Order: sequence, then structure tokens, then C-alpha cells
Amino acid sequence: MLRRAARRGLGAARAVRRHALSDPRACISYLLTGDDPALHRATAASATRRRMRSAADMMDEAISRSGEMEQAVRGASDRYGIPRYALLWYYLVRTRKARTVVETGVSFGFSTFMILAAMDRNGAGALHSIDDGAKIGLPDGAGVGYLVDRPLRRRWHLSTGDTAALLEPLLARLGTIDMFVHDSAHTEDVMSFEYDAAWQRLRPGGILASDDVNVTASWDRFTAAHSGQIDSLFTMQEMARPSDSEYPRPIVAFCARRAGGDDSRAALPRKADRVDGPGAAIDRADPVPSYSLGGAAS
Repeated sequence: MLRRAARRGLGAARAVRRHALSDPRACISYLLTGDDPALHRATAASATRRRMRSAADMMDEAISRSGEMEQAVRGASDRYGIPRYALLWYYLVRTRKARTVVETGVSFGFSTFMILAAMDRNGAGALHSIDDGAKIGLPDGAGVGYLVDRPLRRRWHLSTGDTAALLEPLLARLGTIDMFVHDSAHTEDVMSFEYDAAWQRLRPGGILASDDVNVTASWDRFTAAHSGQIDSLFTMQEMARPSDSEYPRPIVAFCARRAGGDDSRAALPRKADRVDGPGAAIDRADPVPSYSLGGAAS
């Protein structure tokens, strides 16, 4: 097969050899059919993974210096073009030593990769993800979570289907969880359902996190209703993305469930940016890059 690829060019042969383990299907497709998009996808994904690992290294350096969380996230995101939410979840899993994490919504797998990378560096943990399998916006031929490479997948358990049917049985099976991340359908009903279901299984000191909290009023209502049980409440504006012309730039958030007694894990900040409600206008003067697949950030 490598000879066949070499006939198409030495560069292609090197690319196939480099990505044979990370995306074997794309490489085999290229070798058999000359499917250049498949090889391009593997190359772009590999470049994105390298940037995510470099961002994780930068986050670890900040953590070792007891660096401020928001500054570390912004710095790594701006430098490597990785979404802030994924780096924020990395920071939380890494510093809070979260072992049992549930995530809804996978898509490309930015969050999934960074959560699993944090667990891998912690030496413990399992991520349980639910995705509807719609593959909206994914490159042709790419599967849900295709950015997650093989070494990280040993800690990953992916279920495909509707969270309305799968989430509560999964939480019941796990018993107690350390962290929950919402990034599935951003509708009033789905967000409220997932927050409520996860909160019931979240241990004291655990983290409830969500992307796009400014799309509906669900997050504001939830945190107001549970204010007496919340220790930390943090919100952060996401970096720009191509869809910001149609939707407001997302605001990501997390809260920590109040822990009883001493909690030896890293202290969390309490910071809440002003959110004017669903569809709130965001100050677009914030000079941040957009995130993308492939090489450098755009």
C-alpha cells in the first residue's frame, strides 16, 4: 500500500505513515481510492491534536505555578486556538482530580479530548459521553469525537442517543459523579432537564459545567434556585467562532456544589460576568482569535 501511495507522491506516503495509527480508516481510504479529503482530514485532525497537547502543557505549567485559572485558559486558548470551554474543563478535571465525569454533546471532540487528557495526566478517571450522533458540521467521513485519538479512548465510554432517554439511567448506574458537562441541545427543556438530573447525582464539591449558558434562561434560573448549595459560580466569554454572525458569542459557566467539612482540592474562584439573558448582545471588541481545525489559529 505504501508503494501505491508513493506513486502519488512522497509527501502522501509520509502522511499515510504518520497518520496510520491515529486515523487508519482515512489512510486506508486514501490508499485504496485516492480519497484526498480523507487524508486531509487525518492531517488536520493530527495538527489539532498537537495544538491541544501543547495547550495542555501550557495549562500544566500555569497550574504548577498556581497561576490564575482564567488567565491560564485565555493564554492557552489565544496561543493555540483551542476553545476556552475545553481548556476550562481541562483545568477543572486536572486540579479537582475528577474521576467520574459525564458529558452530553461530543461533536468534534474538543471537550472530550481535553477532559480525557486531564484524566490521563492525573492517572485516573473515566469519561461517560452521550451524543445524538447527528454529526452536524463534522467533515465528511468523520465520526463523532474523531479528534480523540486512540491512546485516550481507553478511558472513554460513548453512548449514542437522546439524553432524555439515556442520561438518568447512566447517572443511576454511576451513582455519584464528580463533574457534569452540558453541551448537547441548547434548548430550555433540555438544559433544565440535564442540570436537574446531574445535580441530584453530583457529589459535594462536584462541578456542574455548561456551554452556551446565554442561549436560554435555564442556567440563571437553576443557579438562583440552588444558590444556597453553590460555593463557586464562574462564567467566561468564549473566543470568537464563525457562527457568531448568527448567534451571540457563547458564555461558558460552571458552579461547584457546596462541600461539607474540609475539601483539600484546589480552591475555585467566584466570578460571574454580567449576562443580560437569552440572546444577549456580546461586546465583539474583545480581540480574541477564532478556533479552527488544522494548523494555526485563524
